[in-house]
Amino acid sequence: MSRPDSLPLAGVRVVDLSRLLPGPLCSQMLADLGAEVIKVEDDVGDYIRYFQPVAGDGNSAQFHAINRGKVRRHTTIDWLQMCTVMSDKTRTAALILLTLIALLLVTLYRNQSS
Repeated sequence: MSRPDSLPLAGVRVVDLSRLLPGPLCSQMLADLGAEVIKVEDDVGDYIRYFQPVAGDGNSAQFHAINRGKVRRHTTIDWLQMCTVMSDKTRTAALILLTLIALLLVTLYRNQSS
């Protein structure tokens, strides 16, 4: 997907590991400003895919709205499925390599403290 070079974030690559609304909305704004946003999902996918109403392709209207203009590469999704058979150390190393190609990393994880 080509973007006009005149946008302020043209040439910036972002890896988006977030799900639901706040993180994807943040990365959507970055995409609107010209960044190349690579959306990475686990094997379940982003939960917002399953909200109602559902479009003809089985994904929700909200999912389409906040992921427009983002790159969802099949190789990235296949990479995540491959990670399920990797050890924790190998999976961590693969994620680090993926994020090295990006300037920004968007995540949305809660602290799991007890």
